[in-house]
Order: sequence, then structure tokens, then C-alpha cells
Amino acid sequence: MDPLRLLAHIPAPATTPGSYPRTVTDRTTRTGHRHPQHTTPTRPFPGPFDGAVVPPLPARWSEQPAPEPAGPGLLARFRRRVRIELLAVGALVLLPRLPGAVKGLHNPSSPDDVLHLETWAIATQVGLAVGLIGICIYLLWRDGRLRPAGFGGIAFGRLLGIGLGTALLALGAALVVGMLAVAWHAMSGSAGTLSPMATSGVRMTAGTVTAAVLLSLAAGFSEEIVFRGYAISRFADAGWARAGWWVPLLLWAAMHLWQGPLAVLQVLAMGSIFVLAYAWTRNVWPLVLGHVVLDLAIFGLAFLAA
Repeated sequence: MDPLRLLAHIPAPATTPGSYPRTVTDRTTRTGHRHPQHTTPTRPFPGPFDGAVVPPLPARWSEQPAPEPAGPGLLARFRRRVRIELLAVGALVLLPRLPGAVKGLHNPSSPDDVLHLETWAIATQVGLAVGLIGICIYLLWRDGRLRPAGFGGIAFGRLLGIGLGTALLALGAALVVGMLAVAWHAMSGSAGTLSPMATSGVRMTAGTVTAAVLLSLAAGFSEEIVFRGYAISRFADAGWARAGWWVPLLLWAAMHLWQGPLAVLQVLAMGSIFVLAYAWTRNVWPLVLGHVVLDLAIFGLAFLAA
């Protein structure tokens, strides 16, 4: 039989033009076959460089298929860029809080002291929190990391249950650490007084309640998005997956040094609960809800103390 007639009976590929995913372009030969030289790589996630594929988080973190690295050179470049990015974001978050942390070593403040700030100071803190949220979300979105970092959807019942449960466990952990510190202080006979997380009462007015709600929302969203959703996932992208579980936690606790050393231990205990909740749910929204509820509870105790 004529070889040309045999070629005419070869079936066309199953993949139709325009289907996804594809490894070749829609350009075809006269017989309808795809030309082998017109190939384009399949890229489930957008890469930072042409032809690159962003290295995936562990498979259990994402419901999407993990792409194969494009090459050791591009992978090393990507990790180097993420590490520089982490240093820049860390400096942006921590450096403005350094003076308050140094002051807290000698003259700690209580959380309810922020309710006495001027309106412009509260507005500035809320604005900075919104800015940090925008920066971190953009950096994750740019590399296709929003959903693997925990920004996907979650059922309302699961959101409410995990969020409130996390808040209660974190508050209990803080109380346990506080009681242990008071007992150790009493048995050792150390001079001076401890600085609990809430020491002075605040009168409940429209201004203080508004400030408490705004600051709780700003802290809940910004700290959980930055220190949990962003930091843990970006540490994994940088090749430091194990360090991502404890380095952001320690930095987050140190950021509260303005409240005193005891508050740092309490924040560390509460942060451990939030990290465990994030490791279990792989979703940042229950943590945001729990953080907001926890901060509102602390401010509520300050209102009751008055």
C-alpha cells in the first residue's frame, strides 16, 4: 500500500485546539497533527521568570498538582529572590516597633494603653496594617501562592468553630503562663512587680470602643496574614520549611516586647496555639477570626476592670 495513504489513516491527537493543559501550540499540519517543534511548557502556577516554574509547597499544602522545577539554576534564583523578599518584609514589619520594644524592657505598657492614643495615631496604625496586608497578599498572588498559603475558602461552620476554639485555647494558654509566672515570682521572692497583659482599666466610651474594634481588626488581619499565611509559606518557598514554623513565631512574640517580658511569654504561648491551628487547617481565616476575638476579649477585660 502507498505510504502516503497509510499516513492519511493515522488518527488525530485526542487533545483539541484550545484545551488545557496543553504542551503544544494550536498550530497544526495539513493532516491535523500538531507540529512537534511548536511546544510550550505546561505551567500550573505563573513563574517569576520566563520559562520558570515556581517551586511548590509540600503536596499536602495544595489541592493543585505540584509542578516540576524548571531547572536548578532557576530554582536557586527564585529561592534567592524569596529570601531577599523575606528580609525586606521583616525589616518593614519589625524596625518601626524596635523603639517600643526597647522601652518595654524598662517601662512596659499594657495593651489597653493604646486606647488612650490620639485619633491620628490609631489611624496610622490601622493604615500601616492595611499596607502590610496589601504587600504580603500581592507578593503571594504574584507567584501563584495565595491558595497554598491558606487564603482559600472555608465552610462557615468550620470557620466559626475553629476560630472561636483557637481563641479560647490561646486565652487559656496565656492565663496558665501568667499564673505560673506569678507563682514563680512569689516563691523566688524577687523584687518588683510583674507586668500582666492588662493592668489598668479603661472607661467604656464610644471613642474607646471604636478604637478597640479597629485595633483588634487591624491586628487580627495583619498579624495572622503576615506571620502565619505569608511568612510560613514563604519560608517554605525559600527552602527553609522547618524554620518557617518557629522563626516567625519568635519574631511575632518579640514584637510584643513593649508589653514586658511576661507578655512576651504569654504571646509566645498564644502564638503556638495559632501555629498549630494553621498547621491543622492550612487556612488563615479561622486564625484571623480567633485573633480578633482574642484581642476584643483582652480589651473587654480592661473595660470591666474600670
